[in-house]
Amino acid sequence: MIISEVFDRKDMDYFNCLHSQIYSYMKYKKVPIDLILYRCLEEPLNLFQNMIENGKSRWRYPFDIFDATDFEQIGIRVHHRKDPFYELKSDILGSLDQEEVVFLSVNPFYLPHREENQDGRHWLMVVGYDQANKYLIMDEEYTYYATFEYEEEVLAEAFSNGPQHLIYFSPCEPFYEKLKET
Repeated sequence: MIISEVFDRKDMDYFNCLHSQIYSYMKYKKVPIDLILYRCLEEPLNLFQNMIENGKSRWRYPFDIFDATDFEQIGIRVHHRKDPFYELKSDILGSLDQEEVVFLSVNPFYLPHREENQDGRHWLMVVGYDQANKYLIMDEEYTYYATFEYEEEVLAEAFSNGPQHLIYFSPCEPFYEKLKET
């Protein structure tokens, strides 16, 4: 399965790479994600302490704007796993078969298109897979998304040397009425 269309990057200045990718993907899928952005309201003192006093960038800011319960209220179930790559392969392929993007946390040092010179952490989107064990990924490049193809071993190494998180989504029955309570 391959998502053939490179969707638009819908970035917000305060989103890290994962939040930006999820937001862009949900907009592409026409999911009403804006309904759950009420969590974007952040205490100014918390922002000041983290970003000014501690020098954290938006990429490292501990910003928890997307909650699994909120997603369920708009008809999306969040699946989050933390296991070795090859234990997650069936989840990755199953999600792709359902035409859903898979979000992987990786160490970008191991991905040639990132041109990193040191270890780090990053999220990217897996949007396709073929029978030759090649994965098609989508990643940000400047202000847009671009696609890159990697052998399974390369992606597995980047994943194994990173935080090892996987996120994917599936549809569920929405509970829009519950949003009024939050």
